Amino acid sequence: MEWKRHEYNVAEADFPPAHSFFLMKPRIEQSRVFQFIKRMPKGAVLHAHDLSAANTDFIVKDVAYRDHLWGRITPDSVNLRFSLEAPAADWKLVNELRAAAPSAEAFDARIREAFVICNSNPHVAYPDQASVWHAFDQRFTLIFSTLTFAGVFRDYFWRTLQDYYEDNVMYVEIRGVLPPVFELDGTQYDQMQVAAIYQEVAERFKKVHPDFLGVRLIYAPSRHVSASQVREYLVFFRKLKKALPDFVAGFDLVAHEDDGNPLIDFVPALLQLRQDLPDVKYFFHAGETNWEQSSTDENLVDAVMLNTTRIGHGYAIDKHPMVMEAVKKRGIAIELNPISNQVLNLVQDLRNHPGAALLADDYPLVIGSDDPGLWDAKGLSYDFYEAFLGMAGLKADLRTLKQLAINSIQYSAMGEVEKEEALAALATRWQRFIGEVDRERGTRGARPCSSEHDNSIHSTEA
Repeated sequence: MEWKRHEYNVAEADFPPAHSFFLMKPRIEQSRVFQFIKRMPKGAVLHAHDLSAANTDFIVKDVAYRDHLWGRITPDSVNLRFSLEAPAADWKLVNELRAAAPSAEAFDARIREAFVICNSNPHVAYPDQASVWHAFDQRFTLIFSTLTFAGVFRDYFWRTLQDYYEDNVMYVEIRGVLPPVFELDGTQYDQMQVAAIYQEVAERFKKVHPDFLGVRLIYAPSRHVSASQVREYLVFFRKLKKALPDFVAGFDLVAHEDDGNPLIDFVPALLQLRQDLPDVKYFFHAGETNWEQSSTDENLVDAVMLNTTRIGHGYAIDKHPMVMEAVKKRGIAIELNPISNQVLNLVQDLRNHPGAALLADDYPLVIGSDDPGLWDAKGLSYDFYEAFLGMAGLKADLRTLKQLAINSIQYSAMGEVEKEEALAALATRWQRFIGEVDRERGTRGARPCSSEHDNSIHSTEA
């Protein structure tokens, strides 16, 4: 708390959550509070997307150096694709392009720039949501063409899990679009096979890291489609859930919410799925907007009426008092994604994020990282830091951090027995972490303190 007060009681110009993450990332990394949070057990990440969660270093320093990667690189665009032969006459092997470049470092920097939306002058580069979402979508075009080669696809998902594991995250729920994946010999994997690839990588990762609690997949295709296409999604989802019942957690629809079709367009198909599969879990993106009484922010109403298990973002929820009441009463967790909301221009100063009021009033909340690879972040700690310093207030202390970690287990898609085991594992890790901090500070243990958030894993110590 001494560290937090030191970082909190500064001029506004020096307060990282008040400014773009693009500009503040180096300062955050120097923060003692951030270093503390990095070491802290954070439970689970429940909001992350499959092809944008690993740090960009993996693409720049690993994927971009692999054989059979072809590129067409101009001052205005970067196109990459794995293939046995050149996709077109003007494509060259990336390793050859790098060797011919005046500087390998500058060449790699150009590759990095193509995969992130970071900008040193974000207010000029992205004056509104349309401009930043355009840049965001452009990156995904490149991501899909580069990462869907099967060998890279598997390794990218492994790297994603490794990034979270190294950041002291114990469990991952990943939203996946299940893109077409291919081998160099022309073999194509369909969506069911791609889901099986995720499960296979997750199981291998857990064998290597026995203390990692596992992965579940949320099937999350695009919402920029017709009602008939959503019906096709749900036909496939039925098959997917039957084939991988323990691995598949539920269903969501993703992509820019303001530009996509609202949930109400898909209600008949979604209700039919619940009738067919009464235990189906929905994890809807809803209310990721600044507009009020639009079809986008009213997705919050429909998500609750469809009995969603959690709400992704929920940024507009403070404009819907009855939704807030229902969320609290039913225990529908809001997945807060502080950095994503800031860099995608929903809010500039995280002190003004609606999550601050939700934290103050003890709503069911979890912290997510959304697409950290696209802003050159890694793991979950950056978002925890922004929430703890920018949204939780000066007096929110270690109990707040611990409760957020507990929430991530309690509001996960784990079964009840799994949750109890996970909470026990979190309690053990938490006590070990606090003990290490105490020893480093030369103390003999934390002083007992009371908490209004007491539960099964709380001891009398923080």
